[in-house]
Amino acid sequence: LRLLLSSEPGPAWELAQVLDRLNRQRREVEREVFAQALALLESAPGAQNAPFVVLSKPGWHRGVLGIVASRLVESLRRPVMLFSLEDDQAIGSGRSVPGFHLEQALTELSHLLRNYGGHALAAGASLPASRLAELSEGLNRAADSRMTPEAQDAALELEADVTLNDLGPQALGLLQGLSPFGNGNPAPLLASYGVRVNSAEMVGGGHLKLVLSQNGQQAQAIGFNWSGLQPDIGQMVDMAFVPRISHFGQTHIELVLEDMRPNC
Repeated sequence: LRLLLSSEPGPAWELAQVLDRLNRQRREVEREVFAQALALLESAPGAQNAPFVVLSKPGWHRGVLGIVASRLVESLRRPVMLFSLEDDQAIGSGRSVPGFHLEQALTELSHLLRNYGGHALAAGASLPASRLAELSEGLNRAADSRMTPEAQDAALELEADVTLNDLGPQALGLLQGLSPFGNGNPAPLLASYGVRVNSAEMVGGGHLKLVLSQNGQQAQAIGFNWSGLQPDIGQMVDMAFVPRISHFGQTHIELVLEDMRPNC
């Protein structure tokens, strides 16, 4: 607030540097918790196929659990709750998918909880650590019985099929006219089929950077937190993405990937 209200460049710059440093620290903590959550998921028997993913670990920072849970939901397309184990209690945050009301499910399991609250797609809770397994079982039973076919299939709502040649500045200007994007008005999700992978590399601690081509037109794409999903050079793929203008390096059109599969 002091930064936003400041009328002096010097103090404002100092405050901006403090905020930037704190944000970089937060991102590092977030990356660490995300990597640990993925490792737990890979090692936990049955968790990879469970309808509701519940993971816990001592020392996880409470402040990033919701963000990490959101990232896991994006990739797993299933509800997720992450808990930090602190002495004898578990304190956590969860995110859900359309079709499964998370707060309602917690209400039905409130006899296990010390505190909880939230809404359909996001909620937090605390409980004795000794009852965490019971909570996981209850949430999985609820998800197994209530998840709609639409939520289980995790179908993407595509606005249009396009080619890379369609994605010029004029098209992006028209799409930007639909903004602001957010809850209730998501950015248009587009699809393109039969795109060739010219190059693929991991950047920035787990992001997949691609150079793609189609009918002589090239485009750059980024898959955030797509570690382990690197396609082969020369492979033909179908992809769902949100186009945007990137100012990283030279200003260019960048495709933010939501999903990708081999072209058959």
